[in-house]
Formats: sequence, C-alpha cells, structure tokens
Amino acid sequence: MDFISIGEANVTRRLIAWGITLTIVGLVPLRIVLGPPHVLADWLTFYTAGKLAGTHALVDPRLFLAFQHAHGFHTDIFPYPPAFAYVYVPLSRLPVLVSFSINAAIMLGCAALAGAAASRIFSLSIPLSILASLAWMPIGVSITIGQNAPLGALLAILAIGGLAAQRTFRTAIPIGLLLYKPTFALPLVGLLVIRRRWRELGIVVAMATGWYLLSVLATAGDIAWPLHYARSIASYYHADALFNAPHTVSLPGILQWLGAPLALTIGSAVVLLVLAIPGLARRPALEAGAAACMIGLAVSPHAYIYDAVMLLPMLLLGGRVAEPLRTRAAFFVYLLPAIPYVGTWLKLLAVIVLGLATAWVWNRSLSLCLPAHAGEGA
Repeated sequence: MDFISIGEANVTRRLIAWGITLTIVGLVPLRIVLGPPHVLADWLTFYTAGKLAGTHALVDPRLFLAFQHAHGFHTDIFPYPPAFAYVYVPLSRLPVLVSFSINAAIMLGCAALAGAAASRIFSLSIPLSILASLAWMPIGVSITIGQNAPLGALLAILAIGGLAAQRTFRTAIPIGLLLYKPTFALPLVGLLVIRRRWRELGIVVAMATGWYLLSVLATAGDIAWPLHYARSIASYYHADALFNAPHTVSLPGILQWLGAPLALTIGSAVVLLVLAIPGLARRPALEAGAAACMIGLAVSPHAYIYDAVMLLPMLLLGGRVAEPLRTRAAFFVYLLPAIPYVGTWLKLLAVIVLGLATAWVWNRSLSLCLPAHAGEGA
C-alpha cells in the first residue's frame, strides 16, 4: 500500500505506538539511577537546597559544598534563584530515595500536563500531544536525573497559549513563574518586549520583584544575594561547561566545545538572535512563542540535553503538518537522538536544535526582510 494512502487514524495510532515505546525507553534509566549505589545524579543538589533554604549557604558555594561533602553527596552548587529552594523543603524532609521518586512522579505529571495543555493550544489530539511530550527524549532524561525541566516546558506552553489567545494574565503569570530558571524565562520575556506586550511585561517585572524579596528571605536576609549568586555562577560555569561539554545542545556550547574563540562564541549567538527578531515580531503569536523558546535554547550559554525540553512547543506546532511529512519528521527528530551512544556521539540532538532554529530563521524571519523573487508577492 502506498504510504500516502494510509488513513490518518492508522498513522496516528502508529505515532502513538512509537510514543509509548519511546516513553518507556526514556524512563528505563530510572532503574539504574535508583539502584545501588544510588547516584541520583542532579537530585542531590535540589535535595541539599531544600535542606539549606533560609540560610546564606544557598549563595555561598563554600558552605553549600561543605554541607554536601559532610553528608556524602555529589557536590555541586545551586544555580537557581534562592527562593526556588523553598519548593524542595518538603521533599528534603524525606529520605533521599523517596524524595527522588516523588519528584520523578511530579515531573512525569508535569510532562503529561504539558501535552494535555498543548492539545488545545496546538489543535492536536490529546493522546498524540501527551505522548509527543512524554516521548521527547529530554523529558525522560530530566526525570531520570532528578531535574525539573518538565515544569519549565509546562509553564512555557501555558504562556504561549496565553500569548496566542491575547490573555494578559494567562501569558504573564506562567512567564513570571518560569523565572525560577532564567535561561527558560528570558526568551519569552524578550518576546514580550519585541511584540510590545507591555502589560504582560509589567506583571512579569512585578513577579521578578517577588522572586527577589522571597530570595532575600531564603538567604537569611541577604539583600545583596544577586551579587553573590552571580559570583557563584561565574565560579561554577567554566568547570561545569568543560565537564558537560559532550551534552551541550546550544550554538555557544558547541563552539566552546570545539575550542572556538570567545568572541566567535558570543558573536554567533548574537547574530542568530538578531536575525530571528523580525520573525519573532511579525509571525503569528503561537509560532513566535514556540520559536522564542527554540531560539533561546539555541543561543543559551548553558543548555544541556534536558534543557532541550524547550524545543517541545515547536515540535508540537510541527505536529499539525500533513502526512507523510509528519511521520518522517517524527522518526528523525524523536527516534534518532534517543539511540543510546550513537545519538550522543553524533550530537544528533544538537544538530536538530540548531538545524530547526537556523531553518526557522531563514524561512520565517529573513524572508520578511529579503526582497521577494520575481513573480512572488512582496
């Protein structure tokens, strides 16, 4: 039977079957992470932050690392606004393995909710959109190492939905909450500026003030915590970038991994961002929101595999394309990066992130600036 003649229902069922399979594959590492010696990857950093919420140790790497070392934890700083540590206080009162498991369940729920919300926003069937979220490899990676990226994906999708519906609070509140991870929030904040959504921006600024004040409380009254936080990030960035270079998915990260000069690393990100601005300003809000998350990921100075959850809105938007392109694209984008070792060795996820970002800038942004070809409308 010719591929094009396959019914839409059959194709959807096939995509759902792939999605279930990839979801299971993505969560299989939980068995390894939860088994002896209970490495728990990044979770111990968040667990420590919950223990130290309300103390200056959140922005003092020496104190934070000393606490981890004393308890036999993997040592790392807490690279989030201090107020976010309060989220982990309840879990930090539980045994480590129990708290990790609860966090994994919550993040799995966030991923499912992101898909459910996207079904309405992107006009997709609920089963397909939920599985498109759960099957996306960075979602599984985030869950299995104790990260919180599915929460970021959920908030980003809600914000994009509010932007498309032109609802002020439905846009601003998710972005304000997304400030828990500035690298996720800043692309959408920038989009508000580019599209002159001043009311939403004002609400986000007010929420940022709330984050600041709550972080003062979280650091035992340190009103200068942003300065200490910046110093902590600066001291941590270089060593972290070198250690995690194989897992980077952004343009600056790839260039840094290749040993490019700092000027080229920064300049390339600035060029890509500037070229994207016309499209971000003039494309429909739904597409612009998804593109902002994608471009932000592509130019981020700190973007690893789990951060690629921010590509999910663009993938969901692409889920509306016609067959057979949708199935073929899903095979390449979803399956190939998930192949153990091969996907990582060939940096297929980075290729997908940068390839889609570059293609969007060329087709959707530069096309608004370049003159039309003969015979085409201006």
